[in-house]
Amino acid sequence: MYRLLCTVLVTFSLWLLPAWGEAAEHAPLRVAQVPLVVTDSCWQVPSQAVQDTLERKIDRALHVPLNGVLQAVTFLPEKDCEQALDDAYAALGRRARLRDVVRHMGTQLDADLVVVPVLTGYEQYTHFGWHWERGPYLHSYAAVTLGIYDCRTDEAFSKTGSRMFDDEYAAWGEVATLVQEAMDQALQEAGLHTRLMAGTKNK
Repeated sequence: MYRLLCTVLVTFSLWLLPAWGEAAEHAPLRVAQVPLVVTDSCWQVPSQAVQDTLERKIDRALHVPLNGVLQAVTFLPEKDCEQALDDAYAALGRRARLRDVVRHMGTQLDADLVVVPVLTGYEQYTHFGWHWERGPYLHSYAAVTLGIYDCRTDEAFSKTGSRMFDDEYAAWGEVATLVQEAMDQALQEAGLHTRLMAGTKNK
């Protein structure tokens, strides 16, 4: 058993060496990730648990296997990213397009990749329809926008995911569930993980 374990470790190390060597030759990808921004357009504010769940989805999309060893990506300090976001809006105005904001942030932070998740819709309430014999109806709506700037290709864009439910009450129609689906949609359309991994190979 001990001999088998040693063999596996040696094999794994040999497999890792080329990637490790390549990572050492190049500067790590600088990623600026801003915590979830909840806008005034949201009728309600999601609980901290919901916000944490959305943050974890973004973290998974930006996860690089063995990054602790390969050092392929460096995540810039959160406070610096938040300050850069504030500075961008101060310079461009509160009505500035998100794509312009993330581009401004990329320049200020000297970042290779900027990611700004924005919650633009979050509401839920119940109401009764004309048919009194039926139970309450549930209305819920969630919308998420991802602002992304890729310095390497000079691409600044935003992708949106949204979900709505307006029917007899069902647990899967609650806004806390819909907002997760909206985030999944935005992440998929943005191709964030694919873009990140391509950057770690080409850097």
